[in-house]
Amino acid sequence: MVSHDNIPVRYKQKRKYMSMDDTKCELPHDVRNHVKSMMLNTRIAPLLASDDIVKRIKKTLVLVCEYDPLRDDGILLYQRIKSLKGKVELQYLPTSLHGATTLGAALKNSYYSEQNKILFKAIRDGMEEESVLEEKSVAFEEESGMFDFFLP
Repeated sequence: MVSHDNIPVRYKQKRKYMSMDDTKCELPHDVRNHVKSMMLNTRIAPLLASDDIVKRIKKTLVLVCEYDPLRDDGILLYQRIKSLKGKVELQYLPTSLHGATTLGAALKNSYYSEQNKILFKAIRDGMEEESVLEEKSVAFEEESGMFDFFLP
């Protein structure tokens, strides 16, 4: 079950966690339902995919930034893949915001550019281990309907 209760204490922030139903929304009911259906689409939110799909993700590097609206989703995805015996690493950036890799590209010799070096090295190392990455990626995408960037 996807729940903020599954976030480890060391990553919890002092804020109220809300569900889609908790918010007061001025959108018309049909628009709200459309947005909710997009948010629950497993192609957009792999965390919500079935265990059968998640188990097939061979290797994953999850980059999580402290001040990112997707932070908790990344932590939960990391924990879920790990609990299903998948090969997964977590790169946690405690002082970063969403888009930190873009900042790393723009701000040479900064904290962000150093984090990019770590990220890109992990990606390169992972790709070198897989000699048939492209074939696996295409086969998985065709069979599961997921995007290939969720694969190693």
